[in-house]
Amino acid sequence: GAELALAKRSKEVKQPQDPQEETEKISTDMDALKVKDDVEEEETLFIRIGGPPAVKAAVADFYKRLLDDEALFHFFEGIDVGTLKKHQYKFFEIALSKIPEDLDVAGLMLAKHQMLFDEKGLNETHFDMVAGHLVGALAGLDVPKDLIDEVVGVVGPLRPVFEKGAELALAKKSKEVTPTDEKKEEAI
Repeated sequence: GAELALAKRSKEVKQPQDPQEETEKISTDMDALKVKDDVEEEETLFIRIGGPPAVKAAVADFYKRLLDDEALFHFFEGIDVGTLKKHQYKFFEIALSKIPEDLDVAGLMLAKHQMLFDEKGLNETHFDMVAGHLVGALAGLDVPKDLIDEVVGVVGPLRPVFEKGAELALAKKSKEVTPTDEKKEEAI
C-alpha cells in the first residue's frame, strides 16, 4: 500500500529538463543568502543542532515526511525534489546561522512560493503542517527540544508570509472573475 503509493509519487516528481540550468538558477538566487563571515560557527544554531551532517539528515527526513503527507504531496508534483532539498539545506544554513541584514526573507519566500499560492492554493494551514513535519524530522533525529524550539522561533515568524500569499492569490482570482462570469455561475 504505502510503498506502492510512494513509488507512484516518485514517478510523478519531475526531473528538470536541464539539471545544470536549474542548479545554476538556484545557486544564483541563493548567492544573496551567503552567511556572513563574522559569524562564529560554534555559536550558531546551525552548528549546535549538529552542523552539515545533521541538517542534511533533517532535510532528507523532512522531505520524506512532506512527500508522504496526502495533504501536501500535490505541491511537489512536477517538481525536482532533489533540487528542492539542496535549496532547503541552503536556506537552513543561512536561517540557522545569521541572515544578512539586507536580505528580505519575507519577500523572497513570497516570490519563491507565488506559483503555489496562485495555482495550488498554498496557505498558512499548509505552513503549519510543514512546520509540524520539520519539528518531527528534528525530533526524529534526537535534536534536543530546546534547540527545536529555537528552530521554530526562526521559521515560525514566516507564517504571515503564507497568510499574505494566500490572500493575494484569492484577490487575484476574484479580479479574474468578470461580472459576465458571475451571471453564468448564477444561471447554473
